[in-house]
Amino acid sequence: MTRGEAFYKKVDKALDLAEADEVWLALLQEVVRSMDLIERLEANVADQELTTSGSRGQVTASPLLAELRHQKAALARLLSQLGTDDGETQSQRQRRIANKRWRP
Repeated sequence: MTRGEAFYKKVDKALDLAEADEVWLALLQEVVRSMDLIERLEANVADQELTTSGSRGQVTASPLLAELRHQKAALARLLSQLGTDDGETQSQRQRRIANKRWRP
């Protein structure tokens, strides 16, 4: 099971995803994809050298490191968007969804 799949299962268990709106679900899917991509990049970085030869033979950082950094920043933004909606915190959102479920 990938990191993204595990995260999705955790969220699915904690919240009633049937009550979530389409925008929030789309963000959740992007978070899952991003987590899976980061996991793959981390595996590739672990298997390779951290430096490579540049176009003129100089030692330079592996391009995977820069991509990994960018993907982690993108994931942080996605998680922030997932957790807030017009100032609503994640716990407030969860409480609202739970209240919808138990108090129709």
